[in-house]
Amino acid sequence: MTRPERSALDELIRGGGRALLGSLILAAIGCISLPDEFHCTSQSSCRGPTGGRCELSGYCSVPDSTCAASGRRYGEYSGAKSSQCVALSAHAFGGPYDDWLRAVEVINDDRVAVAGAFAGGTTSSMAEGERTAVFGSQTLTSSEDFDVFVGGWSTRREDFDWLERFGGGEGQDFGADLVKLDDTTVVLAGGYVGHLDIPNLNTIESFYGSVFLLWLDDGAASGLFGVDTTWGPAPPRAALDGEGIVVACSFGDTALHVGGIEVPVAYPQGAFVMRHPTDPGGAPGVPLVISSDKPSTAAYAIAGGDGIVIGGVLAGEYEFQDHPPVESLTASDGFVVELAPEGGLGWDWRIHGTAPVHESEIDVVARTSDGDWIAVGSFTGHIDGTTLVAPSGARSLVIARLRNGAPVWMDTVGGTGTIWPRDAAIDPEGGLVVTGAFAGAIDFGDGVRQSVEGTADAFVARFSITTGLQLRWLETFGGPGDDEPHALAIDPTGDVLVGGQFDGHLQVGSLGLESRGGTDGFLVRFER
Repeated sequence: MTRPERSALDELIRGGGRALLGSLILAAIGCISLPDEFHCTSQSSCRGPTGGRCELSGYCSVPDSTCAASGRRYGEYSGAKSSQCVALSAHAFGGPYDDWLRAVEVINDDRVAVAGAFAGGTTSSMAEGERTAVFGSQTLTSSEDFDVFVGGWSTRREDFDWLERFGGGEGQDFGADLVKLDDTTVVLAGGYVGHLDIPNLNTIESFYGSVFLLWLDDGAASGLFGVDTTWGPAPPRAALDGEGIVVACSFGDTALHVGGIEVPVAYPQGAFVMRHPTDPGGAPGVPLVISSDKPSTAAYAIAGGDGIVIGGVLAGEYEFQDHPPVESLTASDGFVVELAPEGGLGWDWRIHGTAPVHESEIDVVARTSDGDWIAVGSFTGHIDGTTLVAPSGARSLVIARLRNGAPVWMDTVGGTGTIWPRDAAIDPEGGLVVTGAFAGAIDFGDGVRQSVEGTADAFVARFSITTGLQLRWLETFGGPGDDEPHALAIDPTGDVLVGGQFDGHLQVGSLGLESRGGTDGFLVRFER
């Protein structure tokens, strides 16, 4: 028996879900005319068709195995995308040892810059082939241990326009964050141990792990600056404001050396924030130091634009520059602090709970178009002054909208599992896009998602944040190993790019990536 063709009603349900059924009935009795498009606002908007889902574009899709990449096709009422496959791309980078992608920055409509680290092993006696990693159609060979890679990735060709390696001898060198200066120039913030060799520029050296800024013009190094310190628990993060490039990083030493000048600190570890002019030859400003008697104090997040704020975690007794020392109320307090235009501190906001159950940190901060700040972090236990509670043994997301240092609203995402945010950005329509990792069972707002085999999987979610937190779109992906995003960027069209690392096999839609050994870096692009 031949399967009958779907009726108009079937197609309508496939394209838009239950919300369109009422429109069809009203149109039949002449009350309204049918729309050419149906825009979904949540996952439940597309639950009429089997497997219906609201995509990042705001249209419904259904499963379709003939769509080789995403395995999904847009419904009939999806505007110019009607009946097209949902676009998706995913790529792996690496070699036989551990490699990861940690930074993604949009350069123009056709290119993003990416950076991270790749490893050739731990000794110089290894054969060159064992120290070689594959990046698209190109390869790089590390000097001895972890080296920096940075490249300009064409989103149209899906390959590198340019690709560079920087490193030294035995030691961990890595790229951690990227800042765009113009359509050809980026500044890479990263870390190194021992010495860092940059062709045509001076070599910088440090006995311990230290921080560097590297200016690149279409891949050609044009400036280098180093901060001599010892790493704390967080890699450097960078942002651009009206005065220059602002870098935040953890440290673990009794002094910082910036531009050859020693900056004394009250405690042997903490975080520092430093501004450097966009001109690589300019003189850096004096760092703002947050020091502590506990090694877990760190700066994880920084956001710029018209003003700078940083976020992180405070533990034990800590001191903000010349302010009197204070004590964290719990094992760790998440914080966001504004840097005043004249230097020093503006407002600060902290998350407290009841020890020893409560721990919190702020991992990401982002600026809205109307000047508010969005803080994204994680916590255990409960948060004082709110009804927000993470289940016993679990770790949940906390997201807050801050105005002049005070929360407009706070909300949480969680379950019986653990979730960690890693990066976030505001999209062209004012939505918040967050990426990170989760293990176990988490309810993002559309039902519980379970990570594969209980290991860490990746998530990327878009939320409406005007009056609170409402999920609009969600993707989870991973494999049997631990998979973790580190970076997120949104291009001018609204496409979302996520970079990170995976172990073994990574399943993204219908695309499967295989590592070449150890962990490999990944770059995934979701269509808007």
